[in-house]
Amino acid sequence: MEITVIVPIHEYKDSDKEMLTKALNSVPKNTNILLACSNESYETIVKEYGNENIRVINFESKNFSTLINRAVENIETEWFSILEMDDEYTPIFDNSTGKFVYAHDVLIVIAKG
Repeated sequence: MEITVIVPIHEYKDSDKEMLTKALNSVPKNTNILLACSNESYETIVKEYGNENIRVINFESKNFSTLINRAVENIETEWFSILEMDDEYTPIFDNSTGKFVYAHDVLIVIAKG
């Protein structure tokens, strides 16, 4: 079962780099990640984070809800989770999400922030 983790980025400053990197490092390996950002931060985000597991899409809006809605329209997996860049997943996500989702058709993500 594949899951896409959506990370909405409504504003991105150099000071956010450490926080976003820490959030991305908390996502289990080989998980699809979709960074949804506003136009002005798009090129910086692509240069710093874009790779085979991380897709970056840009939108004109900085509105948090709009970024998430547009990102959901662009995911390629049945399941998704939203991770804000100032949060991170706890180890329970990596160890139990697949079994829980498969057994109950429900996705619960535990995050700390």
